[in-house]
Amino acid sequence: MVRFLIPLFILALLAACSGSPADTDSAADTTTDGTAASIPSTPDSSPPSSMATAPHKYGFDGVLLKGKHRVVLRTSLGNITAEIDADAAPKAATNFLTLAKAGFYDGLTFHRVIPDFMIQGGDPSGDGTGGESIFGPMFENEKNSLTMVRGVIAMANRGPDTNGSQFFIVQAEEAPWLQGGYTIFGKVTDGMSVVDAIANVPCGPRDNPSSPVTFRVEPQK
Repeated sequence: MVRFLIPLFILALLAACSGSPADTDSAADTTTDGTAASIPSTPDSSPPSSMATAPHKYGFDGVLLKGKHRVVLRTSLGNITAEIDADAAPKAATNFLTLAKAGFYDGLTFHRVIPDFMIQGGDPSGDGTGGESIFGPMFENEKNSLTMVRGVIAMANRGPDTNGSQFFIVQAEEAPWLQGGYTIFGKVTDGMSVVDAIANVPCGPRDNPSSPVTFRVEPQK
Protein backbone atom coordinates (compact mmCIF):
# COMPACT_ATOMS: atom_id res chain seq x y z
CA MET A 1 0.00 0.00 0.00
CA VAL A 2 2.84 2.40 0.88
CA ARG A 3 4.56 1.73 -2.43
CA PHE A 4 1.31 2.54 -4.22
CA LEU A 5 0.74 5.79 -2.35
CA ILE A 6 4.23 7.21 -2.89
CA PRO A 7 3.97 7.42 -6.71
CA LEU A 8 0.53 9.04 -6.35
CA PHE A 9 1.98 11.58 -3.94
CA ILE A 10 4.80 12.40 -6.37
CA LEU A 11 2.33 12.85 -9.22
CA ALA A 12 0.18 15.11 -7.11
CA LEU A 13 3.17 17.26 -6.33
CA LEU A 14 4.02 17.62 -9.99
CA ALA A 15 0.63 18.61 -11.38
CA ALA A 16 -0.16 22.21 -10.82
CA CYS A 17 -0.31 25.53 -12.46
CA SER A 18 3.13 26.50 -11.31
CA GLY A 19 4.36 23.19 -10.09
CA SER A 20 5.10 21.42 -13.31
CA PRO A 21 7.77 22.42 -15.82
CA ALA A 22 6.01 24.69 -18.18
CA ASP A 23 5.85 28.06 -19.64
CA THR A 24 5.38 30.22 -16.68
CA ASP A 25 5.19 28.38 -13.40
CA SER A 26 6.99 25.83 -11.31
CA ALA A 27 7.27 22.12 -11.01
CA ALA A 28 6.40 20.41 -7.80
CA ASP A 29 4.25 21.40 -4.88
CA THR A 30 2.17 24.48 -5.50
CA THR A 31 1.47 26.99 -8.21
CA THR A 32 1.61 30.74 -8.21
CA ASP A 33 -2.14 30.90 -7.73
CA GLY A 34 -2.08 28.48 -4.80
CA THR A 35 -3.30 25.39 -6.61
CA ALA A 36 -1.60 22.03 -6.23
CA ALA A 37 1.27 21.37 -8.57
CA SER A 38 2.52 18.23 -10.19
CA ILE A 39 4.67 19.13 -13.15
CA PRO A 40 6.21 22.18 -14.75
CA SER A 41 3.43 24.42 -16.04
CA THR A 42 2.61 27.86 -17.44
CA PRO A 43 -0.09 30.56 -17.31
CA ASP A 44 -3.69 29.47 -17.42
CA SER A 45 -4.80 30.35 -20.92
CA SER A 46 -6.09 28.55 -23.96
CA PRO A 47 -3.98 27.96 -27.07
CA PRO A 48 -4.75 30.25 -30.02
CA SER A 49 -7.23 28.87 -32.53
CA SER A 50 -4.66 29.02 -35.32
CA MET A 51 -1.04 28.89 -34.21
CA ALA A 52 0.11 28.85 -37.82
CA THR A 53 -1.11 32.42 -38.29
CA ALA A 54 0.37 33.78 -35.06
CA PRO A 55 2.64 36.82 -35.61
CA HIS A 56 6.39 36.33 -35.68
CA LYS A 57 8.27 38.18 -32.94
CA TYR A 58 11.75 38.95 -31.62
CA GLY A 59 13.30 39.03 -35.08
CA PHE A 60 12.09 35.56 -36.10
CA ASP A 61 12.14 35.37 -39.91
CA GLY A 62 9.70 32.47 -40.19
CA VAL A 63 12.38 29.87 -40.95
CA LEU A 64 12.78 27.05 -38.43
CA LEU A 65 16.33 26.07 -37.48
CA LYS A 66 17.94 22.70 -38.14
CA GLY A 67 20.82 20.82 -36.56
CA LYS A 68 22.39 21.11 -33.12
CA HIS A 69 23.32 24.41 -31.52
CA ARG A 70 25.51 25.16 -28.50
CA VAL A 71 24.51 27.68 -25.83
CA VAL A 72 25.93 28.76 -22.50
CA LEU A 73 23.62 29.67 -19.64
CA ARG A 74 25.62 32.10 -17.54
CA THR A 75 24.00 31.91 -14.13
CA SER A 76 24.82 33.71 -10.90
CA LEU A 77 26.09 30.35 -9.58
CA GLY A 78 28.20 29.33 -12.59
CA ASN A 79 27.97 28.36 -16.24
CA ILE A 80 25.86 25.62 -17.83
CA THR A 81 26.71 24.53 -21.37
CA ALA A 82 23.93 22.92 -23.39
CA GLU A 83 23.22 21.45 -26.80
CA ILE A 84 19.95 22.56 -28.40
CA ASP A 85 18.53 20.01 -30.86
CA ALA A 86 16.56 21.71 -33.62
CA ASP A 87 16.15 18.43 -35.49
CA ALA A 88 14.29 16.86 -32.56
CA ALA A 89 12.15 19.93 -31.78
CA PRO A 90 12.38 22.61 -34.50
CA LYS A 91 9.85 25.04 -33.04
CA ALA A 92 10.99 24.77 -29.41
CA ALA A 93 14.66 25.08 -30.39
CA THR A 94 14.05 27.99 -32.75
CA ASN A 95 11.94 29.72 -30.12
CA PHE A 96 14.57 29.29 -27.40
CA LEU A 97 17.51 30.37 -29.57
CA THR A 98 15.69 33.34 -31.10
CA LEU A 99 14.61 34.59 -27.68
CA ALA A 100 18.17 34.12 -26.43
CA LYS A 101 19.66 36.10 -29.33
CA ALA A 102 17.14 38.89 -28.70
CA GLY A 103 18.25 39.12 -25.06
CA PHE A 104 14.86 37.98 -23.79
CA TYR A 105 16.36 35.78 -21.07
CA ASP A 106 18.98 38.27 -19.88
CA GLY A 107 18.62 38.80 -16.15
CA LEU A 108 15.70 36.41 -15.68
CA THR A 109 15.65 33.95 -12.80
CA PHE A 110 15.18 30.29 -12.04
CA HIS A 111 11.96 31.05 -10.21
CA ARG A 112 11.18 27.49 -9.19
CA VAL A 113 13.69 24.89 -8.07
CA ILE A 114 13.09 21.49 -6.52
CA PRO A 115 15.99 19.29 -5.38
CA ASP A 116 16.08 15.82 -6.92
CA PHE A 117 13.62 16.98 -9.57
CA MET A 118 14.26 20.07 -11.73
CA ILE A 119 14.99 23.79 -12.02
CA GLN A 120 12.64 26.06 -13.99
CA GLY A 121 13.11 29.53 -15.46
CA GLY A 122 12.33 31.81 -18.37
CA ASP A 123 9.46 33.87 -16.93
CA PRO A 124 9.89 37.67 -17.20
CA SER A 125 7.44 38.16 -14.33
CA GLY A 126 9.63 35.98 -12.12
CA ASP A 127 6.73 34.18 -10.49
CA GLY A 128 5.63 31.58 -13.02
CA THR A 129 2.75 33.56 -14.50
CA GLY A 130 4.38 35.13 -17.56
CA GLY A 131 6.17 34.46 -20.80
CA GLU A 132 5.49 34.30 -24.51
CA SER A 133 6.93 32.79 -27.66
CA ILE A 134 8.22 34.06 -30.99
CA PHE A 135 5.11 32.58 -32.58
CA GLY A 136 2.68 34.52 -30.38
CA PRO A 137 1.46 33.80 -26.84
CA MET A 138 2.15 30.05 -27.15
CA PHE A 139 2.86 27.20 -29.54
CA GLU A 140 2.18 23.48 -29.84
CA ASN A 141 4.05 20.53 -28.35
CA GLU A 142 6.50 18.55 -30.48
CA LYS A 143 6.94 14.81 -30.09
CA ASN A 144 10.32 13.11 -30.41
CA SER A 145 12.22 10.09 -29.09
CA LEU A 146 14.20 11.98 -26.42
CA THR A 147 13.62 10.84 -22.84
CA MET A 148 13.21 12.62 -19.51
CA VAL A 149 16.55 11.90 -17.91
CA ARG A 150 19.07 13.95 -15.95
CA GLY A 151 20.26 17.01 -17.84
CA VAL A 152 17.55 17.28 -20.50
CA ILE A 153 16.01 20.67 -21.23
CA ALA A 154 12.30 20.87 -22.00
CA MET A 155 9.54 23.42 -22.40
CA ALA A 156 7.34 24.06 -19.39
CA ASN A 157 3.62 24.25 -20.07
CA ARG A 158 0.16 24.38 -18.57
CA GLY A 159 -1.17 21.61 -20.76
CA PRO A 160 -0.92 20.47 -24.37
CA ASP A 161 0.16 23.14 -26.86
CA THR A 162 0.75 25.94 -24.34
CA ASN A 163 4.50 26.50 -24.73
CA GLY A 164 5.92 29.99 -24.35
CA SER A 165 9.33 31.02 -22.99
CA GLN A 166 9.58 28.99 -19.79
CA PHE A 167 11.77 25.89 -19.72
CA PHE A 168 13.15 23.45 -17.17
CA ILE A 169 16.25 21.31 -16.71
CA VAL A 170 15.79 17.87 -15.18
CA GLN A 171 18.08 17.43 -12.17
CA ALA A 172 16.79 14.00 -11.10
CA GLU A 173 18.32 10.86 -12.60
CA GLU A 174 15.07 10.46 -14.53
CA ALA A 175 11.52 11.80 -14.53
CA PRO A 176 9.42 9.27 -16.47
CA TRP A 177 6.12 10.76 -15.26
CA LEU A 178 6.87 13.83 -17.41
CA GLN A 179 7.48 11.80 -20.58
CA GLY A 180 5.21 12.78 -23.46
CA GLY A 181 3.77 15.83 -21.75
CA TYR A 182 6.65 18.25 -22.37
CA THR A 183 8.74 19.00 -25.44
CA ILE A 184 12.39 18.09 -24.92
CA PHE A 185 14.65 20.28 -27.05
CA GLY A 186 18.13 19.99 -25.60
CA LYS A 187 20.50 18.65 -22.97
CA VAL A 188 23.22 19.90 -20.65
CA THR A 189 26.68 18.89 -21.87
CA ASP A 190 28.69 20.56 -19.10
CA GLY A 191 27.84 22.19 -15.80
CA MET A 192 25.44 19.75 -14.12
CA SER A 193 27.19 20.62 -10.86
CA VAL A 194 25.77 24.12 -11.34
CA VAL A 195 22.30 22.68 -11.96
CA ASP A 196 22.70 20.69 -8.72
CA ALA A 197 23.75 23.83 -6.85
CA ILE A 198 20.74 25.78 -8.13
CA ALA A 199 18.35 22.93 -7.28
CA ASN A 200 19.60 22.94 -3.69
CA VAL A 201 19.49 26.65 -2.84
CA PRO A 202 17.27 27.64 0.13
CA CYS A 203 13.69 28.22 -1.05
CA GLY A 204 10.43 29.71 0.11
CA PRO A 205 7.09 27.89 0.40
CA ARG A 206 6.49 27.95 -3.37
CA ASP A 207 9.90 26.51 -4.29
CA ASN A 208 11.17 29.97 -5.22
CA PRO A 209 14.80 30.64 -4.23
CA SER A 210 15.16 32.87 -1.18
CA SER A 211 17.97 34.70 -3.02
CA PRO A 212 17.37 35.10 -6.79
CA VAL A 213 19.41 32.90 -9.12
CA THR A 214 19.72 34.91 -12.33
CA PHE A 215 20.88 33.84 -15.78
CA ARG A 216 21.27 34.80 -19.41
CA VAL A 217 21.53 32.54 -22.45
CA GLU A 218 24.39 33.04 -24.90
CA PRO A 219 24.18 31.17 -28.24
CA GLN A 220 27.63 30.02 -29.38
CA LYS A 221 28.98 29.76 -32.91
